[in-house]
Amino acid sequence: MSVLRGLFGFITSYAYHITDFVRTLLRQTTVLHFIRVFMPVRFFWLLRM
Repeated sequence: MSVLRGLFGFITSYAYHITDFVRTLLRQTTVLHFIRVFMPVRFFWLLRM
C-alpha cells in the first residue's frame, strides 16, 4: 500500500513536469508554425515585387 502511495506521488510530481514540458513544447511549436506560415507568405510577396 505504501508502495502505491509512493508511486502515486511520483506520478503526480512527474505529471506536473510533463505538463510544463508539454506547455513549453506547444509554445515552441506554435512559434515554429507561425514562422513556417509567415515565411512563404513573405517570400511570395517578395516575388510579386
